[in-house]
Amino acid sequence: MRITPQRLSSKIILLVFTLVSLSITLAGVLFYTRSVRLIRTQEEMYARNLCYNLSRDIDAYIEEMERVCRIILGNPEIQNILERRHIPGYSDYQYLLDQETVMNMALSFTSVRDSYIIQLFDENGFGIYADSSHFMSYNQALFENPWTSERKKEIDERRLFVVPARYSGLILYSRRPAFYVIRPVRRIRDNMILGYLTVTADNQYLMDILRRYGATLPEADLRVLSGEGAALLSLTGDAKGRMGAAISYTSLFSSWRTEIRTRGLYGRAEMEKTGLFAIFIIGMTAAASLFFAWLFAVHLMRPIQRLTAGMAQVGKGDFSLSLHEDGVDRDLQQIFQGFNAMVTEIRTLIHTVHEEKLLVKSAQLEALQYQINPHFLYNTFQTIDAIGEVRDVEEVRVIARSLGKLFRYNTQGASEVFLHEEIDQMDTYLQVEKIRFGDRIAWEFLVPAETRECRVLKFILQPLIENAVVHGFRSITRKGFVRVAVELNGQNLEISVTDNGAGMEDEKYRAVTEALAQAAGDAAFTAPDSFMGILNVHRRLVNFYGPSFGLRYERGEGGCGTRALLLLPVS
Repeated sequence: MRITPQRLSSKIILLVFTLVSLSITLAGVLFYTRSVRLIRTQEEMYARNLCYNLSRDIDAYIEEMERVCRIILGNPEIQNILERRHIPGYSDYQYLLDQETVMNMALSFTSVRDSYIIQLFDENGFGIYADSSHFMSYNQALFENPWTSERKKEIDERRLFVVPARYSGLILYSRRPAFYVIRPVRRIRDNMILGYLTVTADNQYLMDILRRYGATLPEADLRVLSGEGAALLSLTGDAKGRMGAAISYTSLFSSWRTEIRTRGLYGRAEMEKTGLFAIFIIGMTAAASLFFAWLFAVHLMRPIQRLTAGMAQVGKGDFSLSLHEDGVDRDLQQIFQGFNAMVTEIRTLIHTVHEEKLLVKSAQLEALQYQINPHFLYNTFQTIDAIGEVRDVEEVRVIARSLGKLFRYNTQGASEVFLHEEIDQMDTYLQVEKIRFGDRIAWEFLVPAETRECRVLKFILQPLIENAVVHGFRSITRKGFVRVAVELNGQNLEISVTDNGAGMEDEKYRAVTEALAQAAGDAAFTAPDSFMGILNVHRRLVNFYGPSFGLRYERGEGGCGTRALLLLPVS
């Protein structure tokens, strides 16, 4: 079918319409590209969260092993046993008694969690106590392992050192490799190393964590790498085809790096099929638009091409030419008529005018022909830590690390955290206060294992502990002591913060009790600045869990000391 618009303006409108169609096609391509990029960004965020959670779960297991080390080393009998071995006259009978003491302490933990294997070594790495019921080679010295021997200096300098199963050299009787954590035992009076304590566990527990996350990403490859880049744990998915870039997270606790590689999430295959279909439709639309644009351009340019060819023919001296005006738009008919009139006039001049005038007209015609044809707080803390290390001021380093840890904890977006995370932050806070008070302050945390994974609001303990330290210990001469105890009471979780400070006077105790009762029911209630911290804790608990929960204070016996009691549901 031949399209012959009657006016040039109609053809221009059609041409613009074609350009608009091309613009819409281009917009569709850009929209699809943007959608794919957005989906890929969401996939990357999802993979990063999984990578972070995987690293956190592995760290939690290692932290639990470290806690066992810390509790055992808190028993002074361990140091006595290690020091007694160097006293002249140390008998075999005493050695058997000491070994039985260590065994009883180890069994007190392995009876609760039989996956832990506890060993004690002397300062040279030779075993004093080892549980032979688990290992195929339990009598191996600690530093006979070449990998561990090369890192002995680093082990001595660090509070905790993790030996992966890849380098441990330990094999359980179940024929599975084991990994363990090492903690140096130091003498209190001179910080000299007396020996080493290790807690060993089956590497299968870490693989179970890896498989649990791998079940949510069946097409992904999961790996855990050491600080040197060696593969410690690996789980290969069932993906086919080229894998994407690795998403990784490095743990600040163990220095291990978790990596996730995946080929597709969120229905990538269906998205690719839909994308190919959309690209096909857009391509067909673009091809049709280009085809009609070409037809319109040809129909629009054909008369102009005829005019250009006629001008070229006249320029060659053929003055007998006459252009036909049939099928030409009215806008171009005047040009054709003018061209024909010019050619006729020239032809007449040839016969009536002198050759000189003819040359002038030819020059004019030639001139006419020529005229017609013509794109910000974690670095600051690290700097302070480095200055403290260079100038050998350990207190500065402790404060810098502790404040950095508290800052990272405070800037995390979650409003709820695990109880063991909150307790760990409070231990960090008290370490900073110990720099200020020295030996005049001590504390302890009594947290049953079954409550560690309970969810609590973030920073509900810090105002209470701060009140105990700042107000309770300010005017006393005895050593200040803070105890944080956690208990399960049915479906409720009770957390108490008890101090041996100066206590509260009768008037102040009544004021605090009345303020807490009024703040729970009146959101507009304002109290003195000295109550602001505990009122905020109380309101947060009431608003988040309901009016049955919250904070209350109790006075110690004889008006000495104070006990703050938090009540919240088990989550």
